[in-house]
Amino acid sequence: MTPDCYLLSFRSAHDAMKAQTILDGKLAYLVVPTPRSLSGSCGISLKIAAQCEDALMKLLRSGTLDVCGPRCWTVEGSGPFAEYEEMKLDAD
Repeated sequence: MTPDCYLLSFRSAHDAMKAQTILDGKLAYLVVPTPRSLSGSCGISLKIAAQCEDALMKLLRSGTLDVCGPRCWTVEGSGPFAEYEEMKLDAD
């Protein structure tokens, strides 16, 4: 099933801000609260539309975002009924 969107979560707000700087001009995103079910360490996540999947995967696989240590999740649904699954990336 195709996800509704992707979510990048981070260890710290500083890492989330680094990711924003890297993504600016490369990929559209929204800053959203991190669902408590995913992490209690940082309350900031970046939500990326499913239509941006190719660009997101290219950035993740290239290591461009490694400096911020994101965890990437697929999201199906929204609000309290959203389902999250952590993505495991294979190296190309």
